[in-house]
Amino acid sequence: MIKESDHFDIDIKLGIAHQVSPADPNIIHRDFGSFSWICSPVDFLMKIDEIGSFSIEDRRVAIIDLEDNVSVVEALPFFYGTVVTVMLHMHFRFPIHASAVLGKNGLSLFCAKSGTGKSTLALNLFSRGFPLFSDDKCVLKWDSMLQKYVAKPSIRAVRLWQDAIDNLDSPLLSQDGIPIMAKKDKFQFNLDDAMCDSLQMVNKIFVIRKVKDLKEIKINLLKGKVKMSALKNQIHRPGLIIGEDIKRRHELFISNVAKAIPVYLVRRPEDIQVSKFVDFMESKI
Repeated sequence: MIKESDHFDIDIKLGIAHQVSPADPNIIHRDFGSFSWICSPVDFLMKIDEIGSFSIEDRRVAIIDLEDNVSVVEALPFFYGTVVTVMLHMHFRFPIHASAVLGKNGLSLFCAKSGTGKSTLALNLFSRGFPLFSDDKCVLKWDSMLQKYVAKPSIRAVRLWQDAIDNLDSPLLSQDGIPIMAKKDKFQFNLDDAMCDSLQMVNKIFVIRKVKDLKEIKINLLKGKVKMSALKNQIHRPGLIIGEDIKRRHELFISNVAKAIPVYLVRRPEDIQVSKFVDFMESKI
C-alpha cells in the first residue's frame, strides 16, 4: 500500500493569481468558453468569467483572485470543487467523487454521474438515521493498523439540483443555497455541524447508473478489470491528473483500492420511486 504522511501544509490567500507559462511541456490547457484552466504537475490556473481566477503555485500556495463584485462566499464552490481537488492530486491524493453515509460497518460511498441521485440518496438515508459523511468527494487513506482504507471528512456541504431540492423535506436545506455558476439550477448548501467530523472506515463502494426500460433494481459485485475501470471513472476531476509521477501514483492507488474494498454496480430504473430506491440501498449498507 502507498505510505502517506497524515497531512501537507498549504497557504490559501486572496491576491493576484499566479500565472502559469504555457511553454512548459508538462502543461495541459483547456478552454471551455466561460472558463478555462491550465495545469502542470505543480502549478494551476483557472479563470472563470464574471467570477475571477484561482491558482496554485508550487503545489502549496492557493490564491483566490476575484472580480470586484464577487464575494468569497460566492467563489467557494469553485475553490472547493476544482482547486482543492487539483492540489490533492499534486500531493498524490485522489478523491473519489461520491456521496457517503455511515452505517454500522463503516462508510458506504455512492458514486454516480451528475443527476443520477447520489446526493438525494444520501440525504434520504440521513433522514433515516444514517450520519452524512460526504456529498462531493471522499479522500481515502490506508490505515496500516486497521488494514483498511479510511476516509477523511471533506467539504461540509451538499450540492443539489433544483428538482432534487423541491422533492426533499430536510431541515438541512432551510437556508438559501449558493448558486453554482456553469451549473444552472444547482446550489451548494453549507452544513456546518450536520456532517461527520472524524475518520471513518470505508466498507463498500456503490457505482449507481440509471437504466432506461429497466423494470427492477439490479446489483452485482464487480471484479477484475471491470472493477478497476469502474473505480477509475469515479475519481474526481480525472482530466486534471497531470504528470507521469502523479499518473503512476494514481494507477497504484486504484489498484490498491480495488484489492481492499468491495465495489458494486447498481442499475436503477429511470422511473423508480425515490423511496423504493432508498429502501433498496438501505438494505445493502
